[in-house]
Amino acid sequence: MKQKILVAVTGMSPQIVTETVYALHKNHDWLPEKIVVLTTLRGKNQIVQQLLGENGYFARLRQDYALPEIDFTEQNIKVISEHGIELDDIRTAQQNNAAADLIVREIYQLCQDKNTELHVSIAGGRKSMGFYVGYALSLFGRAQDKMSHVLVEEDFEQNREFFYPPKQSQFLNTPNKGMLDASKAEVMLAEIPFVRMAEGRVELKLDGKTTFSQAVQKTQEVLNGVKVEINQDKRIICISAKNNDSFVGQVKLPPIQMALYLAVRDLCQQGCDVILNNDEMVTQFAESYIQYYQQYKSNLRGNSIHAAKQREEELNKLIQFDNEKVKYKILILLQEQFSRIRTTFQKELGDYGLQFAIQSDGSNNAKRYFINYTN
Repeated sequence: MKQKILVAVTGMSPQIVTETVYALHKNHDWLPEKIVVLTTLRGKNQIVQQLLGENGYFARLRQDYALPEIDFTEQNIKVISEHGIELDDIRTAQQNNAAADLIVREIYQLCQDKNTELHVSIAGGRKSMGFYVGYALSLFGRAQDKMSHVLVEEDFEQNREFFYPPKQSQFLNTPNKGMLDASKAEVMLAEIPFVRMAEGRVELKLDGKTTFSQAVQKTQEVLNGVKVEINQDKRIICISAKNNDSFVGQVKLPPIQMALYLAVRDLCQQGCDVILNNDEMVTQFAESYIQYYQQYKSNLRGNSIHAAKQREEELNKLIQFDNEKVKYKILILLQEQFSRIRTTFQKELGDYGLQFAIQSDGSNNAKRYFINYTN
């Protein structure tokens, strides 16, 4: 089970937190196990004074609706700081950048754990904070993550005494309609779809100094396209951005896997997918594989009679037909190494890297193998 985490940005309205938790519980059957709030120093003080503690509105919400324990303490409140000084408010361009930097780092860290499921609220704080947290989720969000904006009935929306619809009747003074029962107030969530750029893209590696602008720039470089370069001697496949050679990542394969990878690539560049179901294709692929594999095996390399004999013997083994499994030996080898190659790409580059590994579709002896980039 993934840990459910509510992430909220707030300013001077801590009600955003209790209203969102209430709506998630009542209307979405989703309850956070942990709450993380990104805010200013003044925003933190409002949360501590009004939500936390035994008599805070968060404890009252849990008691009213018999909610289980939720990890929400002062330690879960992340305050925006500039040059090490916590900010009371966001009023300058520099302070706005500081807010963006905190938000992108926190969302990045939370999304690194595959065992988390985020629900991000953009309802509170300055408008720019809502934009930044939404954009950060677009950069790093996974399939399980969601984003929303909490909506409160107009009569209670700006009421400083309203934190959620209480279980029992409680009348509050509203500006237009006088005393109204807060227990009947309507609170709902507007779920906001977003593009998950992390899916099928580079898993960006950020550190504690990475700024929001740098994260956006890195993503843009990847979206602009990449190129693949192969160093055969070192068995390294290097991926970089096309426009400016910005480094994306690299993969190093062992000799057998690199030779197979290069053999598949060669046939694909000639416009042929690798379908090893006939003698001609099997021989062509096996010869290509031996050509590359000999670079890494001293007994196969060179112009000596011994090396030539070793290559011929190795080739004959690969193009033999296996009656029991109804497969060629070279196909068995490719199938054995296929998943290992994909695992290596995924380990080094995340799910994004899988698009540069060997692909396959079809079944049995009609299965085809291919690499789907052209440069």
